[in-house]
Amino acid sequence: MDTASTTPTTLQQVENLAITHGRSVETVTADPNGLGLHDGRAVLVVDGQPEMRIALEADGNDSVTLEECYVLEVPRADVTAVVEAIWSGRARVHHGTGGPLAVMIGALLRNPTNAVLRVPVGTGHDQRVYQVDVPHTLSAWLSTVPVE
Repeated sequence: MDTASTTPTTLQQVENLAITHGRSVETVTADPNGLGLHDGRAVLVVDGQPEMRIALEADGNDSVTLEECYVLEVPRADVTAVVEAIWSGRARVHHGTGGPLAVMIGALLRNPTNAVLRVPVGTGHDQRVYQVDVPHTLSAWLSTVPVE
């Protein structure tokens, strides 16, 4: 299936999910039909914490950007599931050696950390995890994400 043709469906799914979670969505890229499409591409900005920017690309290699700096690369088929997992509180921060205290000290000293934000979708054998390195944990939203 051509991923560009799934853009309107994904847009509608994300907008419905936003309503369910009490958030509003602004479609940034728009076409004459008002569907937010431009050559199969759409960008959505969602209010609240975390601030979220969802880029639906024509080739289906989409991204979900949190707090303007944490970018999760997500295939079109999992965009809605990733957004739902984040809003439902299933995202987790994982730390390498040293634990949370080492991360806080590293952030204060402007040293990179080995923390990773992980967002699981699916269950059992079908579970997938999208992740992004977290060079610092001083974001208001990220400080509320459970640590594992």
